[in-house]
Amino acid sequence: MKLFRCCNEACSVQGDFEAEVAVCPACKSDGRVNADVVIELVPVHYFVKDAAGPIHTPAGNRRIACMPLRERLPKAASGERKAVTCPHCKASAKFVQDEAGEVDQHDNFIEKKMAAEHGLKAVVQGP
Repeated sequence: MKLFRCCNEACSVQGDFEAEVAVCPACKSDGRVNADVVIELVPVHYFVKDAAGPIHTPAGNRRIACMPLRERLPKAASGERKAVTCPHCKASAKFVQDEAGEVDQHDNFIEKKMAAEHGLKAVVQGP
């Protein structure tokens, strides 16, 4: 299965969905015909802090919310909830808990390292 997003303004759902082909299940827009209406997404997984996690990073152990036993990073992962596109991660208990508490798993490790080593300050975007 692949991950897609329907961008058709007339679609009642206008959201992400999993399918074999780029056809919105709600409005039937076909991304094979119009690639601007239904786009394929890279699944971005939720990267969770966990002292017992199997993925070792300089900032501590982590795990992927939907694949807690996976020992290697997938193609894309983030500790910021807004960046996550994987529907399985979004359905995980940890993601749901963090969403309710408005908590992110992102660690400012890189930003802190940049500031310490180069005197640079990362600009935080968004609300």
